[in-house]
Amino acid sequence: MMRNLFRSERGTSMIEFALLAPVLILLVVGVIEVGRFTYFGILAAHAAEAGAKYGAENLYTAQDQTGMKNAVLNDGQNLAWNVAATHTCSQNGSVATCLSGTPGPNMVYYVNVTVTATFHPLLYYPGVPTALPVTAYATMRVQNQ
Repeated sequence: MMRNLFRSERGTSMIEFALLAPVLILLVVGVIEVGRFTYFGILAAHAAEAGAKYGAENLYTAQDQTGMKNAVLNDGQNLAWNVAATHTCSQNGSVATCLSGTPGPNMVYYVNVTVTATFHPLLYYPGVPTALPVTAYATMRVQNQ
């Protein structure tokens, strides 16, 4: 009787599944975390682009840092974004000082928007930080100069 019990293969699939289930669950959760991080990065890129689009409309909006920040926050699904919005100029292909009022000859205005945030994974993984920085940049030329 004992001899037949040790030769029986009943239940081996259940034991194999019990041994592999934690590994499979960790793998699936890891894939979900990578997807969430990627989605967060895409949100940051789109939010930075929305702020730059607002600032690139004309010279007035290029200097409206509050308006660019609001455009970022509205497009960024009201997440905790840190926004830095600036404008720069170039004249004849080199960096120049921006003139207020009427632009000088061959003066080109640009808006720069930087969006940063912190991504927090759902679970703690050994060797992976509990907070990952996410940064996105957008630069656009001001259209109506």
